[in-house]
Amino acid sequence: MSSPIAEEQNPVGLTPAVQWLLVANVAIYFLQQTVVRPDDMVGMFAFTGVNAMQRWWTPITYQFVHGDIWHILFNMIALWQFGPRVERLFGTSRFVRYYLVCGLGGALMHYAWTSIGGANGGALIGASAAVIGVMYAFAHAWPRTMLLFFGVIPMQVRWYVFGFTAISVVFGVTGTQGSVAHFAHVGGLLTGMLLVRLPSARKLGTWQDRFNQAPELPEDDTPRAVPRSAMRPPRSGEATDAADDVVARSNALVQRRPPTALPQRPAVTAAVAPAQTATEELNTLLDKMSNGGGKAGLTTREQERLQELAELLRSQGR
Repeated sequence: MSSPIAEEQNPVGLTPAVQWLLVANVAIYFLQQTVVRPDDMVGMFAFTGVNAMQRWWTPITYQFVHGDIWHILFNMIALWQFGPRVERLFGTSRFVRYYLVCGLGGALMHYAWTSIGGANGGALIGASAAVIGVMYAFAHAWPRTMLLFFGVIPMQVRWYVFGFTAISVVFGVTGTQGSVAHFAHVGGLLTGMLLVRLPSARKLGTWQDRFNQAPELPEDDTPRAVPRSAMRPPRSGEATDAADDVVARSNALVQRRPPTALPQRPAVTAAVAPAQTATEELNTLLDKMSNGGGKAGLTTREQERLQELAELLRSQGR
């Protein structure tokens, strides 16, 4: 699979699960090339759908075995580009579950397609299905993020994911690039879509509350946690990960519990009363950010308070 290069570097660096997945995949590939013969590794850990009950480990282990240097390189670049922000949005444990379940979805789709006589049969290896699931989650949360496809062509991430999926379907049906399991890619994306979008999938991990665009509750009682991209077209350099994190977590908080009263503290500005609730104070800061050019429009004290509110939401497990 091809992997785009993001326009801006991820300021948070590698998150724990992404780092572990990168190390595990690279270490296993190194073993393939130096200690264990590649054919033996594929025979032991690849998913084929044959004797699946006896080979119960293969729907997971196939995700860590790769065919050649380009296969693992493209997958790991994409995981490095998209994974950290998605992991920070989900939390580490939910991100790992999401990643592995998307890989399982890819295996099931591959097996279903080959069972009806579709092209691209044979053993399934690689992290592509899981990674395309992560890419979908990124595109759903930040659809207008600009990428440089092959380092040259600028496009929004949502169109990249859509185009990649369309190509996978066409190539899978026609048998183009017969060594590539295109429908495993489609299965990973559809599984990610199920977990992220469908209300009935909440019990699989309560994913959807991380992506609600705005609360449908009375305006005066809820944080106006509407992403800036929904209020007006984003300006270059305006978006910040800290504000995105507050937005996503406040959306989740609104859906699950009423506003929480904060202890009295010195006023942030003359317009913010000491006894404000968390939601009222968050409203004030978000309004000021939207009207004053993003986080740069806040004073140093207000930026510190914004971070405190984010930590409060994290401590409550939202």
